Amino acid sequence: LTLTLTMRGALSLALTLTLTLIPSPSLSLSGTGRKFPLLPFENGLFLGAVPAVATITVFEGQWPAGHLRRRFAEVVRANPWLAGRLRWSGVDKELWVPDEITPNLWADLFVVNKELLADLDVCSPGGLEAACDRLETRLPQPAWRAATTDAPLCRLELLQTSNPGTFCVLWAMNHVIGDGATQYSLWHMLSADAEPKPMRFDRGEFPEIQEWSEKVTGEEQNQWLNRWGKAGAALNLQSNVLRRTVLRETVTERRMRFLKPAWLRQEKAAAQEAHAAAGGSVPFVSSNDVITSRLVRSADIDHLQMVINWRGRYDDLTEDVAGNYAYAVMLQKEDGESPHGIRAALRRGDGRYVGENFEAPNFLYPVLENRQGLVTNWSGFFGEGLGLPGANLKLHLPLIQGRLPDLAHTAAMVIFAPRKGELGVITFTGPDVPETFPPEAVTELSFEPSTPEEPPQEEAVPGLSF
Repeated sequence: LTLTLTMRGALSLALTLTLTLIPSPSLSLSGTGRKFPLLPFENGLFLGAVPAVATITVFEGQWPAGHLRRRFAEVVRANPWLAGRLRWSGVDKELWVPDEITPNLWADLFVVNKELLADLDVCSPGGLEAACDRLETRLPQPAWRAATTDAPLCRLELLQTSNPGTFCVLWAMNHVIGDGATQYSLWHMLSADAEPKPMRFDRGEFPEIQEWSEKVTGEEQNQWLNRWGKAGAALNLQSNVLRRTVLRETVTERRMRFLKPAWLRQEKAAAQEAHAAAGGSVPFVSSNDVITSRLVRSADIDHLQMVINWRGRYDDLTEDVAGNYAYAVMLQKEDGESPHGIRAALRRGDGRYVGENFEAPNFLYPVLENRQGLVTNWSGFFGEGLGLPGANLKLHLPLIQGRLPDLAHTAAMVIFAPRKGELGVITFTGPDVPETFPPEAVTELSFEPSTPEEPPQEEAVPGLSF
């Protein structure tokens, strides 16, 4: 399949994309099952190529192999789609769900590994970083590859480390079958005091997510995004690829930071005081607003994509719905540069974001100069954490590939909860971007709580993942 896009303007450009569609092999797995369609977004090129949604959690205490084996079996029996496979249906993918969980389906889903991390002190910065690098090789394959190889779509792995009594739990899931909210809902079911429950995975129950975005962001804003946002992302991707190949720019690497709760409290208070002194009317700002605005300013981002969890915005879209029901709201620079600008954009009128600048300056802007950022916040999914019998949770973090997976973004950030009541960030920025946070904002890697566990007292915003 060859797609040629030609654009005329200040610059003539022809972009040719060639895709080789590999026929799906005959189903090699035993047993019968049914096929379910995926959302249009889940069948897109982007989600088909991104890494798995994955987390790693470090514990100290009793080895939980027996508990995890029994409990995960209960989770999979309640959610047989976890043992399913992706299948090609023409140019789209479908989710094949078995009628019965046979041994060959179960074999690769839960693994006890006493060798991979046995030589690593994961309670040190270098050891933890090395563990993340090794565990990247254990993640489920991207969707386009999984659909051609009968590859499993999720993986729960228990790993022994060199630290006596310390072990890691890796939970990873192919992004096409679920987003961060889905991944964490299943993660919580592994707790000793949890009850495994079935999640709804039939995408046919809901309209296309693109239609929902128009209800939140407004028709005019969506027209602008469709005209410049998507085209700008594609063209900016080409520009980034050229800069990193022809100009030999350094490939972006991940950087992990743990934020001091005291610094966050001071930043929110200072921002609120300055906003009130200027006659502003936004009643509060969240930690998410403070952290995100730092990235926008340091990376000089023109357009920021902020991922929002749609669950809770509609009566029938509840927390037990599996799939990708998150969407990125686009914030312009004037909104993203300050915490109050972000909060105001998310609170305008009936909750819709309506930007004011609907025309890019010229064609060269989205091609060469537009700096796009991406922020996704997983901290709200952490809740009480994962409770295993006879063990204490020491540290939790997303497992993100060491290189920025989406080259169309100049900078990206994942906000997460390393422990209850604390926040950390994983950032992806280029070599020309200064440090996002000042030295007094970050703390060294610690496996002990930095403050008493107190949930942040912030106004809830329905439907947001933060």
